[in-house]
Amino acid sequence: MSLTIDLAPIAYEQSDADWLPDRQPYQYQHQVHQLMCEALERKETLCLFLVTPTGSGKTLASYAHSILTGEPVLGVYPTNELIADQERALKAEFETSEKNRVLRVDSAELDRWQVNYDLKRHSETLEVLLNHSPVLLTNPDILFYLFFGLYQGQPGIAQRLFRLVADIYSLFVFDEFHLYNIKQVTDVAFLVGALQRINPARGRVFIFASATPSSPIVPLLREKFGLRVETIEGKPSESPQAKPIAYPLRLTCIPADLDHWQGTTAFAGSTAVIDAFLQSYPQGRFVAIFDAVAGAIEIARLFHERYPELTVGEVHGLSSQEGRDAATLRQVT
Repeated sequence: MSLTIDLAPIAYEQSDADWLPDRQPYQYQHQVHQLMCEALERKETLCLFLVTPTGSGKTLASYAHSILTGEPVLGVYPTNELIADQERALKAEFETSEKNRVLRVDSAELDRWQVNYDLKRHSETLEVLLNHSPVLLTNPDILFYLFFGLYQGQPGIAQRLFRLVADIYSLFVFDEFHLYNIKQVTDVAFLVGALQRINPARGRVFIFASATPSSPIVPLLREKFGLRVETIEGKPSESPQAKPIAYPLRLTCIPADLDHWQGTTAFAGSTAVIDAFLQSYPQGRFVAIFDAVAGAIEIARLFHERYPELTVGEVHGLSSQEGRDAATLRQVT
């Protein structure tokens, strides 16, 4: 027996304050911008937790100050796929300001830059990139190597890399912080505490953006390190002037054998739902997400056979990059 849940839309109030060009901020985004500007102006250390749903503008709130001023930012993301996604989104924003450059730095990108600069090691490549004072988007592993002096190469390279990070960056953004494991959380806490202890008068803002409201790092920062910690949450509004951040959603859950996983079989047995949707929305689009490549291939075959009039694309480890790009434009992905 299936279970259907109707989820209500969510809307946020907007502020009339000046912000990014041609942008009207949500009230929580304006609050974030004010707190960041005040902390940096007073040369204070601020740990700012942004707790709003996915898609509500946390990233733009985190980087707005840099877009406006050209202040370098070090952004940390739990997966390289998320880094690439944020690079695409942020490049468009920073291109309008022409005050900074967005660089994605993961292992593959370091390989590419290393070849371009004809260098021998990632450490030397990273030193060249950091000297451009970019908006740097990276992952916890590279930040860990940077901060704990684990990069090897020329004499003193580890110390120089640490000094560059400490000297260049007053803004640190830890995005999707709820996806970090406890080791990464303690590494981040140590980084924040060490930078504060080394130069407490510098003034830094550490932003932790997450869709979940609590983190074990909060008592460490507030009670152990004595740092100022603020939490900003987006507040839903029912005002007709509020702007939607999430639209109405109908969620239908169908039973499946979880002990002997038969998810694709359960999906294949639910084609009546797809038939009904297509009857009402013949141009409607479908995205099917699975925990294994085999499941995606199996359901793609089902769509091909049952709905030959639909275009079907596959995005998985056996797809080429060109195939993936084309697949996302088809009616069924």
